Amino acid sequence: MTVILQQLSPDQFDTAALVEAVLSESPDLPRGYAMSLLLGAQYPGTRGVLQQVIENEDEPSSVRTLAVRHLGLLEPCSVQSILLRRTSTRDERVLREIVRVLGWIGDVRALPAVQEVADRSRGRLAEAAAFAAMLIAYRSGRLDCSFTPPDPLETVAPPGGCRLRAAHNPVSLADFTSCLMSLGDEPLGIEYSPRLATAIHFEDIRWTLLFNREVAEGDGLERIRSSNQLLGAVAERDPKDDTDYLLLVILSTPTDQKGEILVHAHDPNGELIYLGRAVATRDGLAFAVRTISRTALILEIEGTCGPDGLRFDEFSYAREPGEKRVPATL
Repeated sequence: MTVILQQLSPDQFDTAALVEAVLSESPDLPRGYAMSLLLGAQYPGTRGVLQQVIENEDEPSSVRTLAVRHLGLLEPCSVQSILLRRTSTRDERVLREIVRVLGWIGDVRALPAVQEVADRSRGRLAEAAAFAAMLIAYRSGRLDCSFTPPDPLETVAPPGGCRLRAAHNPVSLADFTSCLMSLGDEPLGIEYSPRLATAIHFEDIRWTLLFNREVAEGDGLERIRSSNQLLGAVAERDPKDDTDYLLLVILSTPTDQKGEILVHAHDPNGELIYLGRAVATRDGLAFAVRTISRTALILEIEGTCGPDGLRFDEFSYAREPGEKRVPATL
């Protein structure tokens, strides 16, 4: 800590106080809040300060976990090596956060270590590491760590008498920009495109459907047909403060049947929420998506995507689940 303080000039005393509060308990400033303020101050030594906390095995798990989370908000290439060196930690709570952050920001160099954690672990840690490995692989367009649908597959249908239609419209550039600013603390390692971005309205709930620029533009359709892809995300608007938070991560997996693709949406912890199939058409894709989780908004979606954009032929929903369909037909 003394070394770090010597690096600060007198006019950075407030930053020095933040560093002190991150490295040790303060009666006036909780350590997690101090970490957030230090990031906001854009202090160049932030990475080293957080690294000290993470590598100190005597620190409480909760504090080290917060340090990992904040480290993940810095430039990915500057923090990946730090996190990879700590994948041997015996603190399961800290390790779960490490693999979660690597899944969010890591490149293919992180894949072997994350997969090794998944292979040697059980329970929540194994699930977190497996999902993190999937995110890294799909973001890189790799065909390993591929998604396998549940067997038997059960989908949940909206009850017939409670089925409603969702409204949807293209997102304005202002709303698109605002949404991206809200999602700044929830990186997925991709760049979103304003093309195909869609606002979806369920009475008092608003979603924003966002697509990865690599699949929304250029040769995106060919990428989807030929390799695993991180398609994009769904953000939900918080009506309290009019900001958005990450609700779903959307992935696609080509199947062994030519021209067929699985489309699957997971919550940020990796739980499968929606699952569908897409088939290649002459100039795009036709898709149908159904609901897997009974705790989610129950959706039935059908439509097409191609050069002319995204079109929904069916977008019905219900708040309460109806019957399960076994085996499911997607």
